[in-house]
Amino acid sequence: MPRGNYPTDTTFGKRIRELTAEKSRVAKNVILRFLGQGSSAFIGDGSSTFFVGLYMIENKMQATAWTNHLAIGNEYALQKSDDVKLSHMDIFVAGGQIDRDLMMTYNQDAERYVGNWASKAQCVILSVRSLFADKGPAGMEQKSLSIKQEAVKTAMESGVKIIFVADHLKMSKGYTNEPLVFPAARDWKNAMEASNVYIVSTQHPDVTEEKLVKYPKDDKQWFQTNHWILSRTMQDRYIEV
Repeated sequence: MPRGNYPTDTTFGKRIRELTAEKSRVAKNVILRFLGQGSSAFIGDGSSTFFVGLYMIENKMQATAWTNHLAIGNEYALQKSDDVKLSHMDIFVAGGQIDRDLMMTYNQDAERYVGNWASKAQCVILSVRSLFADKGPAGMEQKSLSIKQEAVKTAMESGVKIIFVADHLKMSKGYTNEPLVFPAARDWKNAMEASNVYIVSTQHPDVTEEKLVKYPKDDKQWFQTNHWILSRTMQDRYIEV
């Protein structure tokens, strides 16, 4: 359970009180699958990622966590100061401008930290506002989106594993013009097929089998008609808990 008091009049305070059991289950699964003793991770802002950081702290993991998440730093600071086991855990918080509503740091200074850390972490763990099977993660909050874009760009260039964590409400059926984390749908497809991207959630995106076109005229037709094939080739990237 969090030790910090996060006001319900903030976006972050509201979100950590929604689907808490589900987000906790996802977080525990991420730790079991991807984060052992001696591991390192960049953890981005968000409510689902908060629970990953929280369980790392509560389990007193021997690990290094880099983050722009103020609440994760806060939870670490609120632990008992004489807890010897926590001395084996290092948490670094990106400097930058503070967004109290989202409990995060952002701006170009924060992005520089994120880019540096994402290149040397064993994995990058990010939350999503929406996730589309054919286009990938998206979000309307530009401050958070910019951090995710920097983390993804650097992790892809460095070959670092990327883990998106989400509750089932984030799994979306149809694209709704939200800004995307990946530059284009084909970048998302290439990233998924490169075997270094995973999605951990309690539900897969809704995918329907449609008529296939062998020689599509454009990208739009390709995704509309070959959606199921795309998802089938990437289905092992989804971890349902």
